[in-house]
Amino acid sequence: MTAGRNDEILTRWNLEKILTNRVRGIDSNPKTIQPLFDPKFFFIDLDLKNKEMIVKYMVTKLEENGIVTPYFFDTLWEREEKTSTCIGDGIAIPHGSMDEVNEARICVATLKRPIEWTPGENVRIIFLLAVKMNSQANIKRLKDFYIDLIRFTESEELLKEFSNQKSAIDSFQFLFK
Repeated sequence: MTAGRNDEILTRWNLEKILTNRVRGIDSNPKTIQPLFDPKFFFIDLDLKNKEMIVKYMVTKLEENGIVTPYFFDTLWEREEKTSTCIGDGIAIPHGSMDEVNEARICVATLKRPIEWTPGENVRIIFLLAVKMNSQANIKRLKDFYIDLIRFTESEELLKEFSNQKSAIDSFQFLFK
């Protein structure tokens, strides 16, 4: 299964471009992005051996709940093999084709120990994006997420605090307090 035409590989450049838009007056609102998150899709201190096992685990949980189709993992992995979704600061944002998403959701994992995502790049926090951009509301929600993600990655203190959360509920509440 190949990635759809509407799917754009998310890069640090894309995120910085969105941050530039924030300076022009777009400001995120936690209530806008909170519906993308559900504590049952937060996995804390995952102890899996490699990127593929971690991503497969997360996608399987989404698939079991009808959030994505059985083909979502294939599109995500195809994209990951072309271009890494590691954005630095120990964070990755893997994502597959929007065509394989039934319901927009962001799945979150913190790892027991960092794993090598790409050569020389270790990751400890993963925001797996199962998103759609089929409406203005969904587009705004995703832009707001990126704005918040950039703020989040700019603070070593926030990253450390988030990584130290001990439960899915605590992690969810940390993001939206």
